[in-house]
Amino acid sequence: AQAMPGPLEGSAACPPLQPHQEAAVFLLHPTSPVNRLLIDHPTGSGKTREMIEVLDGYFQDPRPKVPVFPKEPVCRNFYGEMLRWPSRYRDYFCCLRPHSAARASSVEDWRARRRCLWDIGHLGERELRALCREMREVLEMKGCFYMGRMRRIWREDFTNRFPNEPLPAAPLRALRYTSAGGRHTALRAEDGLPVSALFKVGFSRDDANVYSNKIVVMDEVHNLVRSHTQFGEQLLHLRDLLFQAKGMVLAGFTGTPILSEPQEGRQLLDIIKGASAPLGDAGFISSFPMRPPSLFPLSLPLGIPDAVLTAKLRRRLVQKVALTGESLQRYDRKRAAALPSRRLQRYCNLSVHFGAMHEGKGGSKAR
Repeated sequence: AQAMPGPLEGSAACPPLQPHQEAAVFLLHPTSPVNRLLIDHPTGSGKTREMIEVLDGYFQDPRPKVPVFPKEPVCRNFYGEMLRWPSRYRDYFCCLRPHSAARASSVEDWRARRRCLWDIGHLGERELRALCREMREVLEMKGCFYMGRMRRIWREDFTNRFPNEPLPAAPLRALRYTSAGGRHTALRAEDGLPVSALFKVGFSRDDANVYSNKIVVMDEVHNLVRSHTQFGEQLLHLRDLLFQAKGMVLAGFTGTPILSEPQEGRQLLDIIKGASAPLGDAGFISSFPMRPPSLFPLSLPLGIPDAVLTAKLRRRLVQKVALTGESLQRYDRKRAAALPSRRLQRYCNLSVHFGAMHEGKGGSKAR
């Protein structure tokens, strides 16, 4: 058996892909016959890096790249991961934003660490957000295309300035599920073209489906079959577009392909397979149901089962502590003010939500 690599330092050489990651990237290689795939890999198995590797494989493909995520903070985190992991998209960004590249790579010339994993932990919250915003703007390639085609003057200018550097063949833009099934998919009444400049690239009036001829990778793809949500209309529209789209690559990543009912897994797989799929499910699923200790963290204290945190398990694990001192006094004051139970619960909760671990307004990182 191959030994696991040791701990990585700040901006170390990029660690190799794990076998399950290599399998997904191999199946979705541009020369592979697989163009629609449901990737069932558990949480923490490195799905974001798989997505980056898949997108990098299609760097020279003229079809637009559309990563889809549940919420805007997850989209922003994706661009942060694009800064960390080596890819031709990161190289392209660094060419156009050398000062930002120097900050992210911690060296004056980012090319010295082109193939390295960059440690961006030294960046403050505000600076990291600004870099992610820059990354999004650069990869979106605004002004580089006209009527769905790359401007020749832009291609020649980039080639002259950076003769040995890669130029993406199409834009990349991360979207939320609500946007991916909402306003970005609308068509203009006057000419039938997409409202979004991203979807104009590769669009065909004969098809009129904005997802035809696109490269789409979706995080937490089980969100497609959610029924109890206020965004049901957008999700239904997105499901229909993906199911009917032609000439696309669709990769759906999830750690929970079945949310509550078995039929949800069947529905999700059918959407991924598309309307023109042959009979049978072979070739449409990559599953990694194991959690080997070499890849996943050890749960502490010892004895905590590595399982879904059900209500029964929570009752066994959660320890109740009596309020005392200042905490009790504050709770009594709020209770006397007739605050509802929902707000009173905040004074009894000693945990910090993962989304609050930042240095910005309302953050709890300093605590």
